Amino acid sequence: MLHAVIRSEQGAVHVIGDISEYNLETLLEHARYSLAHGEAVSMKVEVDAGEHELFLMQSQRWMRRLTRSGVQVDVEVAPHAKDRQPVLTAARREPRRQWAYGQ
Repeated sequence: MLHAVIRSEQGAVHVIGDISEYNLETLLEHARYSLAHGEAVSMKVEVDAGEHELFLMQSQRWMRRLTRSGVQVDVEVAPHAKDRQPVLTAARREPRRQWAYGQ
């Protein structure tokens, strides 16, 4: 699992999810977009301890390119990630009512 925050002059983008090609590509694209618009960019990524090597294998090449482009990248490992309990637990929700305009 990863939690990444990309900060630029326009604000912050949070990406939370599994370590997958799609999520890593999303991180890269958001950072590139901000760089292309001349913004200062920083990225902080927290990964679960058991997935740190997987993250490094899948992101090593583009992370080096980002740092050479001026992006400050910090990667932290959550030491006891598998012992953590979820902060928010989703409960089963009732379906939302559908409303038509004018009713």
